[in-house]
Amino acid sequence: MQLLETFEEIYNFRDMGGRVTKDGRRVKKGLLFRCGELGHATNADLTRLKDMDIQVIFDYRDDHEASKVVTPTIEGVINIRVPANTNLDHSSTSLEDMLKNPMWTRENALGHFYADMLFENESYKALLACIREQQVPLVHHCAAGKDRTGVGAALIYLLLGVSEEAIIEEYLLTNEATAIKPPIWFTKMKEQMAEYQVIFGKMAGVEAVYMQTVFDRIKEIYPTYEAYFKEEFGIDEVEIARLKDYYLEVI
Repeated sequence: MQLLETFEEIYNFRDMGGRVTKDGRRVKKGLLFRCGELGHATNADLTRLKDMDIQVIFDYRDDHEASKVVTPTIEGVINIRVPANTNLDHSSTSLEDMLKNPMWTRENALGHFYADMLFENESYKALLACIREQQVPLVHHCAAGKDRTGVGAALIYLLLGVSEEAIIEEYLLTNEATAIKPPIWFTKMKEQMAEYQVIFGKMAGVEAVYMQTVFDRIKEIYPTYEAYFKEEFGIDEVEIARLKDYYLEVI
């Protein structure tokens, strides 16, 4: 699967299709997309989204983020926003304070962040409701399109039977996207806080260990992924089979 390079100011946009599942089928292209925030999109970008027949834009960001960078309205497209992490407090600790704290590392922060989002999460319930109702083509996004969006993408892939290894491979494409076109927020903050460039480099990218936390945490609680989807989302194996038939294709 290739990164889509047809956007001027939409970061980390890619088609989730093309991944082979454990039963030998393949996720269909043109139905599921992921990216970073859309608030800087140019008119050409919005035209491209409309031409792709996007039906739903699903936003994981909280009120603070959404008010700072507003998702555009596109005629005929439904905008849904359900914050994926309601515990995130932007006022209590500044980014600069976190970076100066010797106890703070991206590794321990993201490990907890990813794990906390996996259970009783209304955002991912709403996302999978769209998937179940075939409200596609759908694009889901957060700010950078890597952490909250990465977890959302992983849940979709797990539901459809994509292997952990293939999910991590797709997840790591964010690093290629960053190399091609760093997000606007990253470029601005890196210039403002030059002394933390090494840490900022890690913040803009992803590492396999972060996604492995998702798999490990689910398996700590549930015996199988099927049990996880049944308990957390009310999706039984009959429905999983139906969803696979819709979203997968024979190779």
